[in-house]
Amino acid sequence: MNAKRIVAGLSRRLYAYMYSLYWSSVSVLYSWKIMWPNASAAQAEEVGRQEKASRKIFVMMHSGRLTDLYIKCFETARRHSPDSKIEFFTDLTEEERMKLKPYAVTFHDIRTKDYLRKSVVLKIEILRSLDFKYGDNVIVSDLDIVFQSDPFKVFKNDFDVFFTTRHYRYHFLINGGIWGFRVNERSRRFVRFFIRQMFARSWQSLREFGKRFGRDHYGPGWFLDQDFLCTVYENINSLPREIMDVRFFDAGYRYNFCPSFDINGENAVQELKSKIGDPDYVVLHLKAQLKRILDVSELKKL
Repeated sequence: MNAKRIVAGLSRRLYAYMYSLYWSSVSVLYSWKIMWPNASAAQAEEVGRQEKASRKIFVMMHSGRLTDLYIKCFETARRHSPDSKIEFFTDLTEEERMKLKPYAVTFHDIRTKDYLRKSVVLKIEILRSLDFKYGDNVIVSDLDIVFQSDPFKVFKNDFDVFFTTRHYRYHFLINGGIWGFRVNERSRRFVRFFIRQMFARSWQSLREFGKRFGRDHYGPGWFLDQDFLCTVYENINSLPREIMDVRFFDAGYRYNFCPSFDINGENAVQELKSKIGDPDYVVLHLKAQLKRILDVSELKKL
C-alpha cells in the first residue's frame, strides 16, 4: 500500500514537473520569436530599410598637393554618381579646395602630422567620424582613380563588404585602393574590427602576414589597410568570431583595374590605355608609376 502511494506521489510530481517544463519552454521560445525574428523576416526588414535609406557615399583622404589626376577623380566620381556624397579628408589649402567646388565635395580637415604619422591607418580611422545611416552604400577610394561608370552599381549584389582582387598573379591578391560596405550591423562590426586592428594588431594572422612581407621596414601605417583586406581574403573560412558572419564579395578587377608597372613595364601602360573609355571597366587605377608615366590629358575624354 505504501509502495503504491509512493509511486502515485512520484507520478504526480513528475507530471507537475513536465507540465511546468513544457510551459516554461513555450514561454522561452515565444520570447525568442519576438527578440530574434526568423531569418526571412529579418532579411525582408533589412532589405526594406536599405531601399528606403540608401545613400551613396564616397570616402576619400589625401595629404599633399592637388594634381590634375586627383581632380579627374572627383570630376568622374561626380559625373557617374551625381547623387552621391563625397566625404573628403584633407589638408589642402583653401585655394586648392576651390578647384574642387564644382564637384560638391564635403571637406574634413586632417593634420599633416597625423597623416605622416599614421598614413593609411588614418584612412581607416576616419570612418568612425562619419554619421553613416543604416542602408548607406559606402565606397572607400584612393585618389589616383578614374571612374568610367557608376561604381555604386556593385551594390546590386548581395553582400556586407566588398573588395577587389587583381587580374594577374601577385603576392598581394587584393588592391586596397577600392573597397566598400553596405551599412548594417555586420559591416559595422567589421569596420570596428578593422579600425582596432590598425592599432592593436591582435589578430595573429594579420601579424604573420606583415612579417611575411617585412612590413616593419615601412613603419606602422604603410600598406596596413591592404594587408588587412588580404588577410581577410586568405582566411575567409577561418575568420575571427567577431567578423565570421560578415558576407564578403569580390567585385573583381573591373572595379579596380590596376596593371602592375613593376611587373609588366610599358605593357602595363598599354594595357591600361586599352581600357580607357570602356564603361565595363568601372574603375581605372593609376597606381604608383602609372600616374607618372600616363599623360592625364589622355583621360580628358572620360
